[in-house]
Amino acid sequence: MKLRFFTIVIALSFLVAMPAWGQTNNKSSDVDALMKVSSAKKKARGGQKQNTNFTSLTRSLLEQSTSVVFSCDNGSVPPQYQHRYTITVTKQTVHLLIKKGEGEKTVYDQRADITSSQYQQFVNKLVSQGIKKTKAKDRGDGGSTSSIRVSKNREVLFYGEEDETLSVIHGHLSDAFHQILISEMKRQINKLQ
Repeated sequence: MKLRFFTIVIALSFLVAMPAWGQTNNKSSDVDALMKVSSAKKKARGGQKQNTNFTSLTRSLLEQSTSVVFSCDNGSVPPQYQHRYTITVTKQTVHLLIKKGEGEKTVYDQRADITSSQYQQFVNKLVSQGIKKTKAKDRGDGGSTSSIRVSKNREVLFYGEEDETLSVIHGHLSDAFHQILISEMKRQINKLQ
């Protein structure tokens, strides 16, 4: 019985080691494989690096950015009333995406061009609001959340959630974003209220 068990163990070891026979020790392919795994992990996390050097939303930070995103959801409500929307602003466009329901079905997806003057008004409004990072507070479960993410390409320069990790001295986080929307986009957001 012991001999039979020992024979099975050796046979299994042989089968596991067999694919490696005849292969050279290629360190560059190992490095490539590790790079692919790292890249896959980044993609799974949204592929964005975090930069935590910025503690407040400043004009110079916004001038470095390639996109500024506002996200809002209405918290824990019955599935038929759930909604989430994002407003993405670049130097050339504003984009509104609205999703509803438990499966987050896209119900509105519209992009519009903006002028450099409109973008500057948007930046001025954001800067005037005095948005700063704060020590994280427990907002409680189930409430609506709104957040801002400022990115330069795939690097997140600034991120926070209103009333949890951000303070807004003047107004609400959404104010500058709602101001830059075209009238049809504003109408779509008003329908959510």
